[in-house]
Amino acid sequence: MLRQIWQWLKRFLMRLFGLNRSISHHYRPSTESLKPLSDTDYEFLLSQLLEGVKYGWDQKRILKFFTQLENRTTQQEWINWLQRFGAKVLASPASNQELGIRMVRLGQLTEFLPFLRRFGQESYQIGQQILNRSQKTQIWQYSQPETPPPPPQEEELEPITPGMSLTPDQLLARLYKDPALADTIAQQLGLEGSNPEQVVTALVNQMIELQNKTQSNNSHSENTWLEKGLEQVNQGDLAGAIASWDQAIAINPNFVQAWYNRGGALGSMGRLEEAKTSFERVVELAPSDYVAWNSLGSTLYKLELWEKAIAAWDQVIALKSDYYQAWYNRACALEHLGRLPESLDSYQKAIDIKPDFSLAQSRLNQLRNQISDSKL
Repeated sequence: MLRQIWQWLKRFLMRLFGLNRSISHHYRPSTESLKPLSDTDYEFLLSQLLEGVKYGWDQKRILKFFTQLENRTTQQEWINWLQRFGAKVLASPASNQELGIRMVRLGQLTEFLPFLRRFGQESYQIGQQILNRSQKTQIWQYSQPETPPPPPQEEELEPITPGMSLTPDQLLARLYKDPALADTIAQQLGLEGSNPEQVVTALVNQMIELQNKTQSNNSHSENTWLEKGLEQVNQGDLAGAIASWDQAIAINPNFVQAWYNRGGALGSMGRLEEAKTSFERVVELAPSDYVAWNSLGSTLYKLELWEKAIAAWDQVIALKSDYYQAWYNRACALEHLGRLPESLDSYQKAIDIKPDFSLAQSRLNQLRNQISDSKL
């Protein structure tokens, strides 16, 4: 009976927050092939969750995060691990003030989510303890990195006759040699005179106006679909958002933001292979976008494609060497492959960049102990 009440309450809240969506079984990962979450996995997931809290995740997004993991772990397992993690953090001499702030905020956001309340309370308590200790010792959208605008492209006039293509200078020279042609074009353009320079100027202006109008129409259309998709996400309609971004991409196959948002939505629905394809398209179009490379790495990690995830995070680091989260993510994947010395180095690099990064410090200490014990 209690289980039935629990399931009803869960369905009710999912409907309330717009999460009651039908997802094809074709896209559900097989639970038979999924291993239990390790401490490394929990720390990786917590780092993603707290990063989301930092950038403004609301209750609906947090609920979605846990819903996607319900076939891998339970709330009690989360709490058990969080208690162990909290003990390690509090035993560390590092300040960890930023971690404390985020954990307190996470607790506040989950206060009114019944089946996450206990987890949130634990997070809140640990965060408060971290902050209290600090006082005694003394928060996608997808934002693409700024890139320089592409150099302006030269405008080309359409052929005047079949098989002929002339530049404005070539046309000007031709019109001076052929006054009859200049008169004909001037009449078609509605010009009073047939001065060659006036004719060429009018032709160029007409073409620029036509191109600008076409580009404006296309841009408006693709951006309209982009905005519609964002509105659908806010309403909890991820499938509808993906369909809208597909429309934007149909208009502009190189629309990076639509590809990126599409990948994020597909990942949220558990359609990881499709998300991977979208993020691969993003990095193909914007190879210097370290945010996109990081998202691709996270998707590959969830697919347990450790080597490919590491390669993606190597790209992040090559573009932004002080991105501590990429060093941490890379270390987690290396640990899964048993490449422990490299994993240690990556954890240490994350800490060197961000000394109060308690997740990395906790994992580093645990891994050192593991290596030390294996030598006994």
